[in-house]
This record gives sequence, structure tokens and C-alpha cells, in this order.
Amino acid sequence: MKNYQGSKWTSLNRIKGWRHFEVKNINKKKSELELFAVCDNKITLSVKFHEIKNKNKWLSGWVKLNDMNLVIATHNKDKCKEILFELKNFKVNVKTLDQFPSIGEIEENGLTLKENALIKVREVYKKTGLPCIGDDTGLEVDALNGAPGVFSARYAGKNCTYLDNINKMLNDLKNIPHQDRKAQFRTVMAYKDSNMELTCEGIVKGYIMKEIKGLGGFGYDPLFYVTKYKKTFAEMNMNEKNKISHRGIAIKSMVQLLIKNGIILNKNIKSRGELA
Repeated sequence: MKNYQGSKWTSLNRIKGWRHFEVKNINKKKSELELFAVCDNKITLSVKFHEIKNKNKWLSGWVKLNDMNLVIATHNKDKCKEILFELKNFKVNVKTLDQFPSIGEIEENGLTLKENALIKVREVYKKTGLPCIGDDTGLEVDALNGAPGVFSARYAGKNCTYLDNINKMLNDLKNIPHQDRKAQFRTVMAYKDSNMELTCEGIVKGYIMKEIKGLGGFGYDPLFYVTKYKKTFAEMNMNEKNKISHRGIAIKSMVQLLIKNGIILNKNIKSRGELA
């Protein structure tokens, strides 16, 4: 195995989205082979005997990773749109929780954004058995000592609307001058499958406006002003927002982690074959 790990073929294979797999275990009961990647033994997969063309010769070989199923672990349709936008160029069959009606609201009882993001993907993975991606996002306002933070979605109380949260924010900051209304949006993105958990984050800094500006976006977007672009998030289209937003940055970072770990492939990579 050591001979493979530093080889140019293994490196090329990794870049192209392929892996050189060796047999880790033969499970006759399930009629499948359990394989591990020589160049990255974090990646394992199972292959049914009937998928192997030549059962007498195939002890190891090159395997093309197929399009994966990925569940977005949120009921928030606005978050789904932003995540789907970033994943459109990758070989991923994305599923939303609309396709799993038995999964209700997930209790977010973590003390941090990271804890809540992991709670979501662990719960959805437990119920679907499919790889999951999810996030938790907080608006952290300096004048409110970092609040609402982890409670951003329910700042105005349980079952509150976006407008309820906006009105409470405006009221809480009504006597605060512009220069003291600094804030940041922070997103922690989490991924889970049968082999690993991954997390990353994205942050964008700005100011809280004294009034609503813009009709797009969702949540606190009409209040969050990005000085460099002289716009609130609600005044940007999705392409503009995703390039600079906390969630856009977090999703891009997660995509890079998924590529690095051989989990997803870019759509422009053409299939070069299958199990030999």
C-alpha cells in the first residue's frame, strides 16, 4: 500500500476524481466487497458482486465515484435555494426535507452555531441514512453584546416571522448611532456521512440599518448593510449575495472540503469508465 500512496498515478487519480481502491473485506453474506482508497483511506465504499464485470480477475482497480445523494438538513426554503445555487456545478443529486415528510422540525438546543449545525445533520442522517449538509447562522451585533447570535431565528420569540425579528432589532437599536451599529453574520456549515463529519464557517461584516432597504433575500437581509458594496443583502440578487455572504462563503469552503475528501466531483469531469 505504501508504494501506491506517493505515486504519480495516485495523485493524478485524486485530481481527476478517481481513486485506486483495494479490497478491505469480502462480505459473502451481503454479496459485496468493502473497498478502501489507497491514496486516501478515509474513503470506503461497498460494491455488489453483480457490479463487477470480471469476478475472477478483479482484486483491485480504479473506481469512478458516481454522483452522490445529498440531503439539505433544513426546512427553510430560502436556505435551500442558496445552498442549491452553490451546488449546481457539482455531480450531486440534492434532496430536500420536503422529500422526507416524516422528518419534522429539529430541535436546535445547542449553545453554539456549530453544535446546532451538527445536531441537524446528525438527526437527518439518522433518519435518512444519506449524506447530509446543513448549517446554523447567527447575526452578531456589537451593541447587543453579540446577540441575537444562536437565537437569531427566534429573536422575537417562538414561531416569530422574519418581520417580527426585524422590528425587534430596530427597536433594540433605536437609540444607537450608525457608527456603533456594527454587526457580522456568521454561518457554520456541517456535513455528515457514514465515515466522517466536517464543519467550516463563513463570516461577513457590516452594519445594521435604521430602516428596511431592499425587497430581496430573507431574514435580516433588509437591515444588513455591506459597506464595500453600498447595499443591504436585500438589495442584491442571489449571485451578488452568494459571492460575499456568510452562507455563500461557508458553502464554498464546505465544497472544497468535500472535493478534498473525494466526496463530490465537478460536473465538467467526464466519466472515464467503471469497475473493470
